[in-house]
Amino acid sequence: MLYQDNTGPLWRNDGFEIFLSDQKGTRNIVQYLIAPALTDAFPEARIEKNNLGTSGRFLSDPDLLVASTVNENGYTVELGIPFYSLGMSPAKGDTIAFNFYIGDSDSPSHHSKYSWHYNDNSYQNHDALYPVVLSKNGLYHNILTRATLTDTVQYGIQLVSRIPFDGEIRLMQADLAMATSRFKPVNGYWQADFEFDAAEASTAFRKSIADFSEPLQVVFGETTVTAIHWLYIPRRYVSIPAPRRFENEIFLFEKEDARNFPPKGATLFVGSSSIRLWRTLDEDIPGITYINRGFGGSLTDEVLYYFDRIVAPYHPKNIVYFTGTNDLASGRTPEETVANVEEFIVRSNALFPDVNIFILSNTIAVSRKHLHERYHQANSLLQQMLKKYENAVYVDVTTPGLTADGRPRPEIYTADSLHLNRVGYEMWGDILRPQLTGSP
Repeated sequence: MLYQDNTGPLWRNDGFEIFLSDQKGTRNIVQYLIAPALTDAFPEARIEKNNLGTSGRFLSDPDLLVASTVNENGYTVELGIPFYSLGMSPAKGDTIAFNFYIGDSDSPSHHSKYSWHYNDNSYQNHDALYPVVLSKNGLYHNILTRATLTDTVQYGIQLVSRIPFDGEIRLMQADLAMATSRFKPVNGYWQADFEFDAAEASTAFRKSIADFSEPLQVVFGETTVTAIHWLYIPRRYVSIPAPRRFENEIFLFEKEDARNFPPKGATLFVGSSSIRLWRTLDEDIPGITYINRGFGGSLTDEVLYYFDRIVAPYHPKNIVYFTGTNDLASGRTPEETVANVEEFIVRSNALFPDVNIFILSNTIAVSRKHLHERYHQANSLLQQMLKKYENAVYVDVTTPGLTADGRPRPEIYTADSLHLNRVGYEMWGDILRPQLTGSP
């Protein structure tokens, strides 16, 4: 069933999203949201282009070519994306990073997304893209890899390939063979499994997993068929009970810390997607050293759940906290929401008695204007609660986001009418900058 509605957000339609970068692991990612011409709602394809590194948004890209046709099995789409959209002049051997989502909608309230990459969060996980080598012989990049660590000591590496390999395949660390295996047919694919004990691993292996030096090589005969970077291999065993819906995002933060641990005395931004999507902090609040630990559509109790992993490891000078709007939208009472915010303050003060905590008020987005009474009530309770804590400050980001008659200002929100656009983040920066830097 095809569903397209020209009045709602583009991503809620049948269509797809594409993520492109000149390399994995960077913020320089371009996202395309594409609703092809499949129904009368879209006689011509609609395209949105977002630069995830700068929060820049463009409602069309005249250089992107889209052709589509509907058939009895669904639809077929062909795209032409210019390399200069990534700032590249392609040459043989260059690598680009790529992922895409297929969007399947049946109605405004029933939308599913299917990711090509096994980690389905390319928005935040800059490693959740596959490398594509332009006309370069050597590595077989259609081999998928998965790494696990079981019971603190047992490493497992799984390879899945469309190409059959007849013979022994070796997992190499430098010149040392860590393990051997063979591909076996499994459900139409070829699968090889390696296992080895971390306690019995070589000194070189332990050094590599500590400092991310040389990747593991998968060797068939004399040919290296793929490489597995240490960022994809768990460094420690973590046993976590439910809820686990943000485990991938939290693990990404830990990977970033392992690669480059933040300095003491930084400003720690914690919260939900409005914090996560604030990619222009360098421009909006210049001069501060910051750590961004916003994740997904998180709730206040989920921030508490991951507190020991997203707050406790650091020694911040300031904490900027924005979580609660999703709680209130999901039916949680203002009293329950504010109680969780207070628990966050108590736990932060126990670890960092000298920290300054800035609690941002609950904003009233266009898509949630029907909940305005609940948001105002929660903000009143927040202000009352914060009077008990000398180091915690209420920051009103709600009132500047409303018109004179109390309506949400649509010009500060993206097309989804929920998240801030560039103008909205500039407004937040103007409000927070004097409090964090002492400069107007």
